[in-house]
Amino acid sequence: VTRALRVLAGLQGGAGDYPAAKLTARDAALAAASAHDDRGAADIALFLLQVVTNQTNELDEAEALVSGTQAAVARAGAPPGLQVELDSALGALRRNQGRFPEARALLEGAVARADRELPADADITTTLVRLAGVLSRQGEDIAARRHAERAIAWQERTLGDHPYLAMSLRNLGGNLLRSGDNAEALAVLTRALTMMEKVLGAD
Repeated sequence: VTRALRVLAGLQGGAGDYPAAKLTARDAALAAASAHDDRGAADIALFLLQVVTNQTNELDEAEALVSGTQAAVARAGAPPGLQVELDSALGALRRNQGRFPEARALLEGAVARADRELPADADITTTLVRLAGVLSRQGEDIAARRHAERAIAWQERTLGDHPYLAMSLRNLGGNLLRSGDNAEALAVLTRALTMMEKVLGAD
């Protein structure tokens, strides 16, 4: 039951129905608690934290979820993958709160932990993109570009032409514009637009 509810919440979130996704995630959390499924409970807590942080931007609610999410990850044994996801989620929350030094520290820590403890082909693109955005906001354009290009390289290897890759290219193009690399920004943004039209259609 827990797994089915978690999948349903993900589908609802993917369709943009975030209120339904939140309700389903809470039902999944109750099912996980009833089944003493600590790993499932941690996964659901992280999902809910990221929905209210990144999709609905309910930052007070997100802050209220932090301690419970940390406790859920701890009860699950804090495996590296969950710990990386937790630090990334907290980094996104601190970014959205405008607390950029804290966001940077959390996201840099998440990337460092992933590089130490996760398989080389682990998907940390979301964390890399978040870190690139924070670094760009702090004027660290070279470092931001390095992390953005690492995320893009993973997506190119594993996804091929895909909306996620197009969005990463769009973000990189925006960073290049802000740093004054106008010609390269145009090339990257044109590639992103062409890919989106190919994948989703010109309309």
